[in-house]
This record gives sequence, C-alpha cells and structure tokens, in this order.
Amino acid sequence: MSHPKREIDVFPQADALLASYAEREGVDEHALEVAREVFYGYLDRALKHTKIFQSKSGVEFPYTSVSLRELAEEIFVSNRGMRLSSEPQPEQKRAVKKEFLMTGFPTTSEVGGPFEFSEMPLHNLTALLPQALEDLKWGREVKDYTVYTLGYPTNEFGKIPPASLETFRERPLSVTREMYAEFIEQEVARTGTAAEDMQISLTGISTGSSVAAETGCKLLNDNAVTQTDEDKPHLAVTMYAPAGVSNLNTSPLRGAQVAGGFVGEGAQQALQNPRVQMIGKLQPGFFAAVRERLANRMPVQMDAEQKSAKRSGLMALAGALLKGAPVPENVKVTRIVGLDDSLVYSQERADEVAARSKEQKLQSGTWGPLQGRALPRENENERTFAINMPHLIPFYRESELSRIDGVVQAVANLKNQAK
Repeated sequence: MSHPKREIDVFPQADALLASYAEREGVDEHALEVAREVFYGYLDRALKHTKIFQSKSGVEFPYTSVSLRELAEEIFVSNRGMRLSSEPQPEQKRAVKKEFLMTGFPTTSEVGGPFEFSEMPLHNLTALLPQALEDLKWGREVKDYTVYTLGYPTNEFGKIPPASLETFRERPLSVTREMYAEFIEQEVARTGTAAEDMQISLTGISTGSSVAAETGCKLLNDNAVTQTDEDKPHLAVTMYAPAGVSNLNTSPLRGAQVAGGFVGEGAQQALQNPRVQMIGKLQPGFFAAVRERLANRMPVQMDAEQKSAKRSGLMALAGALLKGAPVPENVKVTRIVGLDDSLVYSQERADEVAARSKEQKLQSGTWGPLQGRALPRENENERTFAINMPHLIPFYRESELSRIDGVVQAVANLKNQAK
C-alpha cells in the first residue's frame, strides 16, 4: 500500500519512542513501519492544525489539535486500499471529548510551544486507535476525541503586545488562565454538540498543572462547564507530576526545591537517559523544519520588541509558577505524583505509600495499581495518587510500548481483509 509523503522527516519524541519500541523482543520492520506511520501521521495533522489564538487582551499563543477520527481515517485508507464512504451518516447522539494539554517549561524559544510533550497525545491516541480502526472497518461512528496542545505567549510563535505587557507581568497566571479559558469556551461553542454530551479534560504536566487547575477554576466561574450533574460540558482536571502546587509541597523552601529539582533532575536525565539525549540532539533540526513549514502562515514573532516583552513576561510567569499556588477550592482534581520526584519529594509521603501498599498486599494478596497508592484527601475535591517515577513521566516503559502492539495488530487485520 502507498503511504502519504511526510513533509518533516524528524520528530524527536516519536523517534525516541520508536527507538525504544525497536528494542522490544518480537518487533520487526513491519511493526516499526506501522508505528512510524501512526506517529508521523500525528505530526502531519498537528502541523496542519497549528494556529495562533489571539485573546481579547491581545495576547497570542500558538496551539495545535489532532482529531482521532482524522488520524484513524488516514491510516485506514492507506492500509485498507479503499476510500471511506462520503455518504452522510444518519444523525445520532454522540459524546464528544476535548482534551487540552498544558505543558511546563515556558521559554522564549521553541520549547513551551504546540509540540511540547507530544508523548502525551501519542499516548492517548495510540490507546484509542485500535477501536477506531475497528469502528471504521464496520461502518460505525468513531469516538469523537480531539487533543489540543496549548503553547505559551512567551513561545517564539506567541505575542505579548506592549499594551498588555504590564498586566501580564503583574498577573501572569491570571492572564494565562483567562486566555486559555476564552479559547476553550470558543472551541466548545464551535462544536455544536449538546452540552450534556461533551467532556472537557484539562491535563497539566509539571508547572502546567497549576495552569490547568487555574483554567478549570475560570471555566467554572464562567459557568461554562460543570463538575456535578448540570446540563453543561463536564470538566475533568488531571495534574501529572505537578510542580509549584503549594498545598502539595508545604515547605517554606518550596521555590528553591522546585528550581533545584529542575536543574538536578534535568542534568541527571541528560547524562543518564539515552532517550532524553536522543530528543535533545534531534530538537534543533526539528524546530528548524517546523519554522520552515509554518513560515508562510505563522512566522516567529521575535523582533527586538517581542524578545524584550517575552523575557520580561517569562520571568513573571516562571516566578509565579515556581512560587506556587494552592489548587482552587472549587475545582475537583486528580494528581499523579512521583515518589522519586525531586521537585516535590517528601519522605513522609514515601513512607505512607509504602505502608498503605503493604497493608493492601496483606489484605488482598495483590499489589493494586493505584488503590494502595491513594493518599489521604486533604479535602473532598482532591485525589492524589503516588507512583514510582521521577519528575520525568516514564513514557518509554514497557506498559507504554505494549500499547503500540495493539495498533500494529489492528493495521495487520485491515491489510489481511484487503487481500
């Protein structure tokens, strides 16, 4: 079967995943080709849908989005050897899920843009693709799922107008949550789906966790979503490896611990983790290719005025995120905390999880994946689970790579039926 030509032939996070997948026993060239088709298919869709959102305040940020259906249809057509029917499908009630990824590490360069932490969208889409391909094969409606990655206005594609700079410097987290909430509300309205059939998921990673919680608070205050049984889009907020959350780390030296953790773990991963090393080597070429690909419709905005504004805005935003803020009381969140995360490490937490896990093992005879790792709730709106990981989310672990096998098998089924 012919496969679509890719416009960019380097994708650091995907290439690192492919390198890890290639080392698994039983993985052959065909399986690697399928995995590459999926990952680079995501990149093509992400490049196509990379855009700039201009908020009411004039502040701009880059973002991208990828639809499960679009990606599944491309894979289906290229491997099944037949086009999908263009006949209109009968109207039917459908649930819609939109996930908005808010990343950490805002900078004034490429990092903190629409391709940051691409492992997370790949993680989610890889899990959903086998069922999506099966649904297309039998003419069923594919799950309506779209994942967005939101960049920061300090990113090289973003913009902080002079008229907005002082406000951004004074209230960086508030301005960020307001523009993100404005964007999400616009995307929800554009969908045209009954409110009760829509789920909005905010996923924050690292310092982006605080942004996700604050954005959720703004959406709730705007009555745009609900976390109860109202007839509105339902909101879920998940915080992965949260850093800068003051009621998670109550140390008076919290800011220093977070900053030191970033430096220490970053250096350790760069020296000891071959996948992190690989991503670092590939990133310059990738970002150069992205700039070239997007130059005609959204060039970088890094003249002298914007460089100065973004450096100033970045210092304010990074300072607010490192200083930390409690999770807003009106927002229900789920937090995934690494027991070995040096940014929020707590010996008391580690001892408590060990004791709870041991108790569960004695009672049930098994080590439950999360039950025994659930920490006591500080309030009814917060659930916290502690797992064995550092600050860097372990996207290259065996259980993660095994998800790719499901996609490989689904594509093999398509090809076998096409013969």
